[in-house]
Amino acid sequence: GKPLGACCIAPTILAKTVPSASLTVGQSSGSEDVWPYQGAAGAINAMGGKHVDTEIDGFHVDEANKIVTSAAYMKNATPSEVHNSVGL
Repeated sequence: GKPLGACCIAPTILAKTVPSASLTVGQSSGSEDVWPYQGAAGAINAMGGKHVDTEIDGFHVDEANKIVTSAAYMKNATPSEVHNSVGL
């Protein structure tokens, strides 16, 4: 199959539709002022996926399922930090 890419909150959809996918939406713990949507990481795990913590400038590759994910606006970050996360 073709590779998939998802950023921001979209990896949670893949957790529901691709069993056992490993995905990221950034950090699963820490300051809610910095990562206000970290609860989405728990939702990924609850739906059968596996959340992998990454920083804003990181991404995660699930080679088995051909999925690349990144946090984007899940962090309270500057536009340039988000662009560096998902921009070309």
